[in-house]
Parts: sequence; C-alpha cells; structure tokens
Amino acid sequence: MNIDLTNKTALVCGASQGLGLATAKELALLGATVIIASRNQDKLREALKELDDSAGQQHSFVVMDLSSSEDAAAKVKAIVDKGTIIHILVNNAGGPPSGPMIDTPAKDLEQAFKTHLISSQLLVQTVLPGMKAAGYGRIVNILSTSV
Repeated sequence: MNIDLTNKTALVCGASQGLGLATAKELALLGATVIIASRNQDKLREALKELDDSAGQQHSFVVMDLSSSEDAAAKVKAIVDKGTIIHILVNNAGGPPSGPMIDTPAKDLEQAFKTHLISSQLLVQTVLPGMKAAGYGRIVNILSTSV
C-alpha cells in the first residue's frame, strides 16, 4: 500500500521505545512530521535521532506522562495552540504491570484506566477540531487487554 503522509503531523505517545517508537519510525518513513511523546526526556532525545527526515520533516518531542491526564492534555493543547494541526494521533501507554489479573490491586487497574482511556479521550478532544478543519484525521488507540 502506498501511503504518502507528507505535510501531515503525527503525535505518537509512548514513543521512546517499543511499539510507540516503531510506529513513529514508520510514520516518518511515510513522510509525516512526527512529535514523539513519553515520560523520559533522555530516551526521547535518542529516539528522535532514529526518525527518518528525508522528506524534510522537522520532528520533535514532548515530555508528558499519560498517567497525569490533565497535564498531558495541557501539553498537547500548547502544541495545538501554536498552530500545529495533529493529523494522526496514536494513543499508546503501558500498564498495568503484567501478572495474573487476580493478583492485580484495584488501584493499579484504576490508574491504567485513567492512563489509557481518560488520557486518550482528552487528547482526542484536543486534536479533533484541527483534524476536522484540515479534513483529515486518524486516531489509533493501543490499549492493554486488562483495560
């Protein structure tokens, strides 16, 4: 499939490693300008170096923690308020810790619910007006099966 994402901007959460970083790399290869997000600034700086920029993209990163829903939404709103349209949003976060569900404390499940669902909802609400105005938008939610 030939997908050209030139002149599109993608925000990929959880992108300092693993599935998030792999997604960010592929979007960059397709021509998208990618904003990678995670909690770890040092890992983000290293991950940024791995993104293809042969289409002239100006990739960037934002340090944010999806377990703090309101803070994450505020950071994305700051990006949008500067005039950046997020055409592609990839909601991706870890947790709860792996192990038998029966042994998982309720507080861990509540935090995972907030991290995955509440943060995702707030980010969608933040970027959707720009997607509508641009006439283009894609939202991908990657969730833990426990959520």
